[in-house]
Amino acid sequence: MRPEVTTKKGIFTGASEPNGVLAFKGIPFAKPPVGKLRWREPIECENSKQHFDAGTFRPIPVQIYDERYAGLEQSEDCLYLNVYTSDLVRTNKPVLVWVYGGAYIKGGASREMFHGDRMIGENPDLILVTINYRLGVFGSLNLSEIDKTGEYRYSNNLARLDLQAALKWVRENISAFGGNPDNVTVFGHSAGSSNISAQLLMKEPERYFKKAIMHSSFAVDIGITSWENSLGAARVFLDILGNPSLEELLKIPAEQILDAQIKLQQSDFFDEDRKAFSVVEDDIVIPKHSFEKLVQGNAAGITAMIGTCCGEYDQQFRDKNMEEKRKFLQNQCGKKVPDMEETIRFLHGQEPEKPLEEIYMDIKNDLWLRVPANLVAEAMSYHSNVYMFHTLLRKENQIRAHHGNEYEMIFGRGDQELADEDTARRIRQTWLNFVRYGRPGYTDMPQWPTYDREKRRTMVVEKEPYVSEGVRLKALEQFYPLFEERKYLK
Repeated sequence: MRPEVTTKKGIFTGASEPNGVLAFKGIPFAKPPVGKLRWREPIECENSKQHFDAGTFRPIPVQIYDERYAGLEQSEDCLYLNVYTSDLVRTNKPVLVWVYGGAYIKGGASREMFHGDRMIGENPDLILVTINYRLGVFGSLNLSEIDKTGEYRYSNNLARLDLQAALKWVRENISAFGGNPDNVTVFGHSAGSSNISAQLLMKEPERYFKKAIMHSSFAVDIGITSWENSLGAARVFLDILGNPSLEELLKIPAEQILDAQIKLQQSDFFDEDRKAFSVVEDDIVIPKHSFEKLVQGNAAGITAMIGTCCGEYDQQFRDKNMEEKRKFLQNQCGKKVPDMEETIRFLHGQEPEKPLEEIYMDIKNDLWLRVPANLVAEAMSYHSNVYMFHTLLRKENQIRAHHGNEYEMIFGRGDQELADEDTARRIRQTWLNFVRYGRPGYTDMPQWPTYDREKRRTMVVEKEPYVSEGVRLKALEQFYPLFEERKYLK
């Protein structure tokens, strides 16, 4: 007998995973964003008594090729979510909503890595929800110069609004699956984390969650796109397509739109330190000077876990020789750092035992992710409880934990060369206890204090974790003044 759940949006028939976890896949949380709804904000589905087969995944968003998503069907009709639960008897289960990363140009909730069978099989008191959101130009395109009516005024930040719409669906329907709508944690990595941090910046926020876990990307500095840059990208994109009218643009096949996006990404418009399709300060969804709003309390009361790992982007350096690594660093970070050679000498002087190539890697990891993480943590700490972490795990061959290693452990699919199963389980349960109780911790973990500007207390994640009053503070002091957001901090 297949499991069945009745919600106000319909009756959904799911299926059992091999280990007995119940999965409800491909549930629509908004109308298909196709035709005239392409580049429109997500439109809520009507209430319904219709029966839906929720036994299989629906398509992931249209996107550029990535082998991790190879074989998964793609479509503009992609606004679906998946619910994993151990049973339909118990109620008031804490809810974890997962938001994938992928630089806003790739990703999808049905990737095997994000299946909830292992997590919920080990933690039957929780519910996991995984969601899709639109990517690339489908999720962010400034149409203001060809949209005469303002009907498409939200087009810059559709990925943000898709996440908000999915969270609204969870708020209104998850109790039917046994979830507690008042105990929802949203968890994301990379662009998924940036998308969550953008929820905390939104001009007119609807709070459909009370806790947030943000890994390794944030809507500050390079994670923010100005209105002017979004307009410039749109001009290049439309020129590639022959400058169609809005009516013509809405009729162009998705494959042709994606091809034009790829050409836009390959154009001279996007330089090394400008991310494509990031959060746009449009003053409609995201306010101007959005970080100032965060400092002023725009996210007051949202409890957060925030952090990074030591080897975030190391893989981008690894196959290069030392000269190539130095040039790559300059291309990636040279606009931010006024004197790169002096910076390298200073940091190497602080850690003379560290290989020079790791100093190069550290500089990019710091400037792109670790310093922004500290900025967001500091801004939130004035009004909320914030728990900061930094992962220092290494493999035996000295390869450091890279972008995404932590979430792999949370899903029960971690790299065992990096962390044995006992270490991975401790990390997983520490994170999931935050989902349960609003504070991270586990039986054999040291007590995890909250973060503040004075002490910057951070949980250092190693095989034997410990609390540190800051991580690489000399580097932080070196780089903090380079960030405009710093002027808003008290």
